[in-house]
Amino acid sequence: LFEKSLPYYYGDTPYSRRTLIGGEEQLKTFKYESLTRFYETWCRPDLQAVIVVGDVDVDQVENKIKTIFIDIPAPAVPTQKVEYKIPANEEPIFGIITDKEATSSQIELLWKGEPIPMELNNTDIAYSMDMVKAFISMIMRERFSDITSKPNAPFIGAQFGIGKLCNTCEAVSGNVTFKDGEGLKAFKAFLIEIEKLRRYGFTEAEVNRAKENILQAYDRAVEAAATRKNAEFVRPILNNFFQLWIPSCKIITLWQICWSRESDCIFYGISLLIAISCTFEIGVSDLICYWRPLGIEGDSCIVLCSQIVNRLFIRIG
Repeated sequence: LFEKSLPYYYGDTPYSRRTLIGGEEQLKTFKYESLTRFYETWCRPDLQAVIVVGDVDVDQVENKIKTIFIDIPAPAVPTQKVEYKIPANEEPIFGIITDKEATSSQIELLWKGEPIPMELNNTDIAYSMDMVKAFISMIMRERFSDITSKPNAPFIGAQFGIGKLCNTCEAVSGNVTFKDGEGLKAFKAFLIEIEKLRRYGFTEAEVNRAKENILQAYDRAVEAAATRKNAEFVRPILNNFFQLWIPSCKIITLWQICWSRESDCIFYGISLLIAISCTFEIGVSDLICYWRPLGIEGDSCIVLCSQIVNRLFIRIG
C-alpha cells in the first residue's frame, strides 16, 4: 500500500519511484560497478558523522576518531544532492489503493505547502512552530477521541496534523478509518471536524489541557535528564547533523525559559509571532492586532491558532 501511494504523494518525481533500499528488480540485477559508484558518490566524510555518547575522555576519543578516519579523502568536487520540488496541483489528486491483506479501510487527505526553511531548523522560530503543530494535532486527537468513545460513532479513528513529506514539501494531513460500507458517513463527519477547526479554532479549555499535557511531558523530561540512556541521544544528534534540528538538551532549556508555569513569557509570544510570520507569510503587524486586545493569556492562544489554521488552509488548500 505504501509503495502504491507514493505517486499520489510525490507526483512525477524520483521520490515516487525510489524507496529507501531500492526496488526489487534493482536489488536483484545491480552491477558491481553501480554499487561501488554509489558508495563513492554518497558514502563520503561530509555526509557522515561519528557519534560517541557516554562517560568518556572527550579529547582522547576525539583524537582516536581523527586517527582512524583522517586517511579517508573528501571528494575534490562532491556531487550535490538534488532535492526535488513536489509539483503543485490546481485540481485535487485522488486515487483508490487496495490490497487483499489490508485489515481496515481508510481515507487520507493532504494539503501540500512549503516547509520552513532548513536554515531556521536550529532556531527558536522552528521550535515555536513545532509547538503550534503539537497543539493542533493534540487537540484534534482529543476531539476525535471524544467522538469515537460514543456509541454509533461515525468512524473508528481519525488523525490530523502537520509534517514533512520530504525536505521540499510540508503537508497538513488527516486520515479517517471506518467500518466497511460507512466510508461516506465517516468522511463527512471527519470533514465537519476539520471545517470547525478552520472556522472557529480551539476553545480556551482545549488549549489549556494541551498546554498542561505538553508541560507535564517536558517536566518528566527534565526530571529524567540525568538518567537518560545513551541511545536516547543518538537520534537528536543525527537530526541536528542532517536537518539542523535543535538537540533535545537545548529544547528542554528553551522550554524552561519560554514557557514556565509561573508565567506565559512575552518571549514565547514574540517568538511565536515571528515563527508564524516567517512560515505562513503573514505580517507580524497583522497578527499583533489579534494579540494586543487580548493580552498574553487566555484567548490569545485561541485566536492565534485559529489564524494559523485559517491561513494555512487558504495558502495550501
